Amino acid sequence: MSSPFRWAAPLPDFATPDCAGAIAAVRLAASQGLQAAEVLWNRLHDFEDDQLDRIAAAADEAGLAVEALHLPFGVPLESPRLSLRRSAIDQCIRAMHQAARFGARVQVFHMTNRAAETPAATRTLACESIEALLPVAEQLDQVIAVENMLPHHPFAARPGELVEVVRQFDHPRVRVVFDSGHAHVAGWVTELLDELAPWIVHWHLHDNDGTRDLHLQCGYGTTRWDEVFGRVAAVPLDRAVYVEAQPWGGATYDVMLRELDALANTCLGRDASPRLASDAQGRWLRDPRTGRLIVEG
Repeated sequence: MSSPFRWAAPLPDFATPDCAGAIAAVRLAASQGLQAAEVLWNRLHDFEDDQLDRIAAAADEAGLAVEALHLPFGVPLESPRLSLRRSAIDQCIRAMHQAARFGARVQVFHMTNRAAETPAATRTLACESIEALLPVAEQLDQVIAVENMLPHHPFAARPGELVEVVRQFDHPRVRVVFDSGHAHVAGWVTELLDELAPWIVHWHLHDNDGTRDLHLQCGYGTTRWDEVFGRVAAVPLDRAVYVEAQPWGGATYDVMLRELDALANTCLGRDASPRLASDAQGRWLRDPRTGRLIVEG
């Protein structure tokens, strides 16, 4: 079997702060072939440091690299209220120190949680928060990766906006994570990919129907993956390609990974197996009983 990428995915669900459950999730994912993951700080913040160290040791023993951490969701890093913004920054600093226990160098950053009213205010205040986090990123050898957002957000969804941010900082520790699902809903997948490519350090690849952020496994929505994977392959990264979705239909990770290999091989036109089965018009075939993509080879 030929794999064009090394894949990463979310860990199975586990309760927090259930250390044994988190370790079991790590071991299960690794036993099914997953080699890398991103973790959500919202799932880790209730753990004690010694528990995080045990989880990190289990991941290392299982051969599963934690390459990125998603900084806190829902915290107002662009709030006009200084007290709220400082509290959000403090939460992110704590998260970055916890990420360091896993060796997770990429810190995924949402520019907006809709706390500011205008695009200009959102950009200015979020950038002030990034400025406050940069010394921590330097100390911990991490990168702050700003993420393109869904179109209902006042900033970071449209072409040109994140480019302005990374150019404003002109700093090697301020880079971009490209979210294909957000871009698909916004209608600017290839436009955003092309303009952000020089600064992409991490991927959030997932699928949807073009109207909602469904976080489906790649290939199970309406994204034009034939327009995406060539661009992904052209970005030289030394970390895994993260698919921000659980295995479709409750499958195991080994099934998901084989389907991702087949999808990428097919879209890249590689003379390699596995590949997706298709009809005479080139449309990918799905099993009529299960709905799964049919993989050949």
